Amino acid sequence: MEIDRRKRKYLVDNIRMILLTNWDPLNVGQNPMLKDEYDRYITEIYHLVSVKSQKNIIENALERIESQELGLECNRQRISTTATRLAALEF
Repeated sequence: MEIDRRKRKYLVDNIRMILLTNWDPLNVGQNPMLKDEYDRYITEIYHLVSVKSQKNIIENALERIESQELGLECNRQRISTTATRLAALEF
């Protein structure tokens, strides 16, 4: 059980870091007060990463979040780079 908790924490921490440093469509990553800004999306991304989803599935999720939930125009290069990093996470 302890290993599972450590794996989950490791993945959650890494997903949070990648969302803040690579994706960051709201440009909040440099503000320590807003480090939890994208936490509401971690559960979905965690699931995709933990079942080893293909990069394009992760890209689709990030595109949907950017356009539908945040109301932003998608930056496909940023999404692609972020999805690559997320898909490469090992646990």
